[in-house]
Amino acid sequence: LKQSRRCDLPTMASEDGVVDQVLQIVRSGGPAMLFAANAFAAGFGLPTIPLNIYCGAAYGYVGGVLMYSLSATCGGLVTLLVVRSSLRPFILRRLKKYESKWKAMDMALAKEGPFFIVTLLRLSPAFPFFMASWILGLTSCPLPHFVAGTLVGIIPSSVPFAAAGAAASAAQSSDGSSAGQWIMTGLGLLATVGLTWKLTKVAQKALDSASEEQQHREA
Repeated sequence: LKQSRRCDLPTMASEDGVVDQVLQIVRSGGPAMLFAANAFAAGFGLPTIPLNIYCGAAYGYVGGVLMYSLSATCGGLVTLLVVRSSLRPFILRRLKKYESKWKAMDMALAKEGPFFIVTLLRLSPAFPFFMASWILGLTSCPLPHFVAGTLVGIIPSSVPFAAAGAAASAAQSSDGSSAGQWIMTGLGLLATVGLTWKLTKVAQKALDSASEEQQHREA
């Protein structure tokens, strides 16, 4: 990734408070700090949208998507490894009432393929990133499939925020943009949002179908 551009865009996320303070630290720490901050936020269920926007503002459309997706995937992997560590017996006891849920997920992974199911989980808005990582940590999902499915599945949801950050950063750094340029940027962003929405609907429908089929098999 190229060196990040100076950008004050993320301060709009919170003029005061924790979010703005975190973004100030990220700006001063460079790409390594941004990667670590987003991995931590994704891995421990903290808000990542401001960081996603900042990735786009600092590294552009493509670079921002890559930075966000790779760091969030690392955060999800950390969560999965924690769940599968020596804490697993404790976690299983605490989540005993949800045992049928992750066992059904385990069976779906075996039937449909782990990469396919992980990708659908990451695309589905019904499963927050952190929660999906925990559930998958309780299953037998192989690590390579978890990493690949997570990376592919979170790219669509990261695109609109990275694109918004990149567009705002370009507007700040330019002397002026024509109305046509703004219209094209707006149309591109709307098309991206529409495509992301469609993908999440398809993913949720596929997950619901797999869940219903599994319930019929168990009945």
